[in-house]
Order: sequence, then C-alpha cells, then structure tokens
Amino acid sequence: MIFIRYRCRKGFLSAVFLILISGVSSAWSIDAFPRIAASPEAYRYSADTDTGDWQALYKLAFWVSGAEYSADQLSIFSKDLSELSKSVEGMDDYRKGEKVLEFMHDKYLSTYIEKQTRLDTLFSTGRFNCVSSAVLYSILSTSVNLQVQGISTPDHAFCSVITPEGAVDVETTAALGFDPGTKTEFHDAFGAITGYAYVPPRNYRNRNEIDLMYLFSLVISNRIVELEAQGRYAEAVPLAVDRWALLGSPEEGEIFDFLIDRISNYGAQLAKSGREEEVLSWTELAAATFGTHRKLENLTNSAANNYIVRLLRQRNIPEARNSLDRLSALMDEKTYATLELAVSDAELFTALETVKAGGDEKDFEKAVEAAESAGVVNSRRIREIADAWYTAKLERTASVSGWEAALTETEAIILEKGSSSRLEQVKKIYLNNTVAEIYNRAADAYNRQDFETSLEIVNNALSRFPADRRLLSLKKNIENTIKNNR
Repeated sequence: MIFIRYRCRKGFLSAVFLILISGVSSAWSIDAFPRIAASPEAYRYSADTDTGDWQALYKLAFWVSGAEYSADQLSIFSKDLSELSKSVEGMDDYRKGEKVLEFMHDKYLSTYIEKQTRLDTLFSTGRFNCVSSAVLYSILSTSVNLQVQGISTPDHAFCSVITPEGAVDVETTAALGFDPGTKTEFHDAFGAITGYAYVPPRNYRNRNEIDLMYLFSLVISNRIVELEAQGRYAEAVPLAVDRWALLGSPEEGEIFDFLIDRISNYGAQLAKSGREEEVLSWTELAAATFGTHRKLENLTNSAANNYIVRLLRQRNIPEARNSLDRLSALMDEKTYATLELAVSDAELFTALETVKAGGDEKDFEKAVEAAESAGVVNSRRIREIADAWYTAKLERTASVSGWEAALTETEAIILEKGSSSRLEQVKKIYLNNTVAEIYNRAADAYNRQDFETSLEIVNNALSRFPADRRLLSLKKNIENTIKNNR
C-alpha cells in the first residue's frame, strides 16, 4: 500500500527567487535546520541510473531504502538472478513475467506488512508491501530483459510488464498477481492479504503509469510518511529534498508540492512549539532555495503575525520593523498590510511617548510627517496621536505658565495644524479656566472696594473675550456700583 495521497496542483505562485543561501538574512544559522540541499548521491542516481540495468536498479533500491549493500550481498543476488535466468529460458515475455513473480514469492517474500517499504528489510526478513515488492519485481524482470513500468493508484502501487501483445498488470503482493484480471482465484487472496481491491486497466481515472525512477522514489515517500507519523518532521525534510532531486528537481507539480509539504510540516511543528523566529528563518531559507509557494506563504503569514505582535507587545518596535521589512516578500498582501499598520502605529505611538518624556519635538513632527507621507496609518489616527502630544504639551504650559498662556498656545496650534474635536475641547476648557481666573481677580478687587481696578481687569479681559457673558455681567455690576457711589 502507498501511504500518501497525491493531489496535483499547477505551478508556483510566483517566480523562483534568485537568492544565494549565503545572502539570506536570518536569525538562525542554516546548520540549525534540517538539510535542505540535495545530497550528491541524489543527483548522481538521477543522472546515472540506467533503468534497463538491473545492477543500477539494485543499487538505487538500496539507496532509496536508506541502506547500503555489501559486495557479498550483490554476489548472492547475482547467483539468484542466474538461477532465474535459466528458469525462464525459451519463454515468451508473458510467461517470463509470470515466472518472475512466482520466483520472487518463492525466494524472497514471506509476510505482507503494510508499512514495510525498504528493500534491505525485505531481503533480511521476507517482509514486504506493495512498493518494496514492486521494486524487487522490477529489478528481477529487468535482469531477464523484460520491460517494466510502475502503476500507482491513490493508495497502492504495482507493476506492468510490456509484452508484444500489450501491457500486463502484475500485482506484486500476491503470488497469483500476474495478469490478475484473468484469475478469479487471485481477487480473494489479494484482498485478504492487503485489504485493497485490484484496480484494472479500464479504471484509468484511478491509475497512473509511472516510470521506474518514480516507482523507486515511492520507497522514500513511504519512509517520509512513517517519520512524520512519529513526529520526526526534521528527518523527513532531507529525504524529501533527495527524492525531489532524484526525480529531476521539478519547479512545479506533484513532486515539488510533496517536497513543500514536508518543509511546511516541519515549519508547522516549530510553530506549534512557539518558535516563530525559527519558523521565519526556515521559510526564508526555503523560499530562497525553492522559490515562493502558497504553503510557505501561509506558514510565514501565521508565524510573522505571532512574532511581530509579540515584539510589539514587548515594545521592541525596531526589531518588529526590521522583521517586517525582511519578510515582506514572503507574506501575502493582506497579512503584510495588517502588520505594516500595526508596526507603523506603534512607531508613531513610540514617537509620542519619546517626546512626552522629553525628546526632541522636531523628531516627533518628522515621525508624524513620515506617517502622513506613507499613508499606512489613516489620517484620523495620525491626528489622534498628534493631538495627544499637543494636549500633553499644553498641559505642561498650563501647569508652568497658567491657563491663559495655555489658551494662547492652543489657539496657535489650531491656527497652524488645523482644528480638531480634541483641541476644540481643550480650548474650551482653557478658555473657561482663563475667564474664571480673570473673573476671580476682578471679583477679589471688587470685594476690596477697589472698583476701578476691578473694572480695569474686566475691560482688559473683554478686549480679548468681548462676548463672554460672565465678564459682561460683572462689568455691568461694577459700573452700577461705581455710579451709585458717586
């Protein structure tokens, strides 16, 4: 049985980045992550394997199994092949293919184990599954000059022998599996062993013809699935990279997507552990090596959001900005825009806190101008931040120089920066307090019977606040008192 289900998608989301790995700006060393460069052996087997040479296939089968073979093992196997070759002398391809299956089951196979995909384990224990038996059948058939191809279904793999009369299916997990459509007794035996039904040639929608390199690569795929089932995602990544290189390093399609899935699964494991910085460095490295992909983008979006939000909460605004700029090309537009707004707002608010703590007001004004120019933070929010500074500055003026000075400064700010509801509210308070303060001084003079001084205070105030009812009423009272006292 094959443990993976393939869903093909077409292409990249964007072109491959032409970025050298050494140029990636990351918080983590490449050495901290699983190997992401294909092994030399993967490229060598990809380039040099002659699928018509049984020895080349034998060596490839051990390599995809993650094992090494010895000279003694190869010698013993060669003797077995000599025995097989003699037993099929004079047979046509159909009978020869059937004889190979019988020989394989008699000589090597003993127990079907759903997850036993490695050829070295098959040889040492007799345990096999659909992939390992199909791989061995391919090697044996090639040694007697049969042309073989692989067949994959959503959850199974087997072989097909190409004869002059046409292709003949070979269900390698069953001794009766040669040309299974012609054998009634095969189906019960096969189903009992594997739990799966044979997929005949007419069900072409559920079958895919695959070459021997792809068939052998399924050994790696199944090893990867087993590792991931155990939570060993880091170990799965190098195997996926090697499989990708073995199959020609495609830049799109199912093989490439399978690789990206392994890279994403490892990143997701890091994310579940709260290691967002490592996730981001990992996706940077992957994108620099293999180009952008939707799954890498989604992983980056999630990790970047969590990481940058955490930096903002920690008030580490510079690092939040650096991280956002570094990762911008790896996020989708929506996530970037959301984080850009959060970082820009935090920068503006930090500038406010800095100037309130005694920083240079010119720096704050530059920050406001930069925010307005960038257009990320909306104008209402920018004005809210700016007004917060103006209010703080005015409160300082009021405490040092009094209400009237604060009122004068408020009016100057409104004239220069424009009115706002907050400044108008502040102005109203300072106006009320200024007039109240003047009124009290005039009232104090009046109570001391110093009516002329009281009237002078009121008249001076009315020159600035001519319509204030309190001052007008007080003036009238003072003037009546002065008149009555004459």
